[in-house]
Amino acid sequence: MPEKKYSKPFEDMFEEEIKKDLENFKKPAILVMGGTGTGKSTLVNLVFGREVAKAGVVKPVTKGINTYDDPRVTVYDSEGYETGEEEQKRYNELINSFLDENRQADDTRVHMVWYCLSLPAARFTGLDLKMLKSIKAREIPVAVILTKVDSATEEKSRLMISQIKEDCKEDCPDLEIFETTTNEKLLKELGSVEKIINWSYERLPEERRLAFIASCRAGIAKKKERGAACVKQHSALAAGIGAAPIPFSDAAMLVPNQAAMLARLNNIWNLEHLSKLPLESIGTLLTTSFGRYVAAFAVANVLKFFPGLGTVLGGLINGAVATALTLALGQVVNSQCAGYAEKILAGEKVNFGEFFDFKLLAPLLEEIAKKYNPEI
Repeated sequence: MPEKKYSKPFEDMFEEEIKKDLENFKKPAILVMGGTGTGKSTLVNLVFGREVAKAGVVKPVTKGINTYDDPRVTVYDSEGYETGEEEQKRYNELINSFLDENRQADDTRVHMVWYCLSLPAARFTGLDLKMLKSIKAREIPVAVILTKVDSATEEKSRLMISQIKEDCKEDCPDLEIFETTTNEKLLKELGSVEKIINWSYERLPEERRLAFIASCRAGIAKKKERGAACVKQHSALAAGIGAAPIPFSDAAMLVPNQAAMLARLNNIWNLEHLSKLPLESIGTLLTTSFGRYVAAFAVANVLKFFPGLGTVLGGLINGAVATALTLALGQVVNSQCAGYAEKILAGEKVNFGEFFDFKLLAPLLEEIAKKYNPEI
């Protein structure tokens, strides 16, 4: 079989891999509901760290329910209900009809419900209980989100939570209740955003989790986990590439593997800036700062010309080199993405280009690579 050649610039491979990976994302769909003025849109923007409720593509699904179709998540935003028996009956019918119709869908079916209640209003009505029971009966994960907690006392919050749990203990005994606010200091103390993200992530279908966590600006711990798993997978592929018995095929196969890894990390962290970096610096890094690795590849490839022992030794050397190099590159990028995200969440101003200057990161890359292959 003729050797496969890769003549495309690294940047082009990277861009193609970003698009290819995004096509495999399966978006979760979240229904946000509750009474009028409970802060549903505010909750959505808090969790995703941006104005999804304004920036998303708004499409009416049915009368009373709109869709914010973000690239990585779909949010169904129900209109709020008012007080009054007739109004609440209409709202109950609206939601139940929507869930019944939506259940037949595939990618757009509701995977989760965030049920908003305003803490200052201090009302948990019969309709609220009925709606939670109905959602639970459909086996859709649901959490109650108490909003505007900065406008009420801690005592009021405890009483409200106690009442909800008491009323729901038979039909929704494991109901989770979270408190949110737009007060940044209190929000940080409560840890609300991370709690909602972690709860939601664990209850989504496995195939929907990646798109969800990538859509959130927070959720750093989960993103690091996904990034580490990505790096591990591509490092294992690199080991196989290094062990390939075809002389001088390593670089042609290894670079696209690393481009795919970086593209997946880019999509996990949802940092559009990463795709705009001068990525040729990665190529320069691999051929200058890691000259000894390139030399090791060359020696290993020469050994591959000899059958038997030569092929085994060549594979062992190249497998170790390829794994160390890919692990180092992946771990550094994943770590830098986490550090950048943490600073942004803290409100710090960070120069993205300087944060991801691969020439400055070369010593760190080499240090990590040595850890996995000290003989190089």
